[in-house]
Amino acid sequence: MESSKNYFQFRNAYFSDAVNKCKFEYIKEYVLKHKPEKILDVGSGNGIISLELHKIAKEVHGLEYQEENLSIANHFKNETEIDNVFFIKGDGKKIPFPDNSFDMVICSQVLEHVENPHEIIEELSRVSKKIVLIDVPTPLWEAWQFLWWSWNKIKHPKRTMKRYKEVKHEGKASFKRALQPGHVNKWSPWKWRDLIERYLDINETASCYMS
Repeated sequence: MESSKNYFQFRNAYFSDAVNKCKFEYIKEYVLKHKPEKILDVGSGNGIISLELHKIAKEVHGLEYQEENLSIANHFKNETEIDNVFFIKGDGKKIPFPDNSFDMVICSQVLEHVENPHEIIEELSRVSKKIVLIDVPTPLWEAWQFLWWSWNKIKHPKRTMKRYKEVKHEGKASFKRALQPGHVNKWSPWKWRDLIERYLDINETASCYMS
């Protein structure tokens, strides 16, 4: 289990990946630029972004739905003795905070995984006083991931068929989902922009490696 690792070992391994490093550097620079006191990280996963931002903001809250990720994040928090980061369980479609609770809301690599991303974007807008930072994959990332998953599934055809039967049972049968089960939305930047603009005014866009 990942939580058995030392946080700094995990951190070094995480940032050795060029995508993760580039993505976080952009997020960090954006946070430094706007200097929010209170941040919400929606879909905080194992907590690395929230924990790495603890020196910049007065208070960081990580919202995570999956119990295993939440356990890892709290393990890392306790290990590092960081006292201004707080992890709670919650769903991005119904964020358990009042309106305008945070100076900045971050949602990194989450929306591509959910069936109805507009529900989360609406909630991000609701709980943010002013700024929402959304990070989603570009078609370049999707193409790379498709090749990677395809190669692995071709090497392991039985595993692919098992996954196909699972999505078929869910009523969403397609080999695309069998090859790439994690990403539900494989959209262009323009499609993401069209969706986001229904709920937020877009003041800045940037391309960060494959995000």
